[in-house]
Amino acid sequence: MAASAEVSKEREGHLCDGFLDRLSGLINKENVHLILSEQDGMLETLEVANEKLSHLNALSEKCFDLHVAEFRTYTQTLTSMKRELDSVFRRIR
Repeated sequence: MAASAEVSKEREGHLCDGFLDRLSGLINKENVHLILSEQDGMLETLEVANEKLSHLNALSEKCFDLHVAEFRTYTQTLTSMKRELDSVFRRIR
């Protein structure tokens, strides 16, 4: 039984090899090279775009940090002004 399984696997291997040989005969090698070169071009374009987006992200992060600090300062100023105004209104009453 083990021998017949080995013969069956060997036969499947030969059938697969034959199928792959026929399939590779149908493929136009020039088209494959054209596709590969187009993919290389797209990859290069995407890498450049990724680099630009990374740079933009870094700049955006710096601007965000700057504006968050300014916003905190303005919030503290407004909070202290509100306290002072509340104090003035209490004294007026």
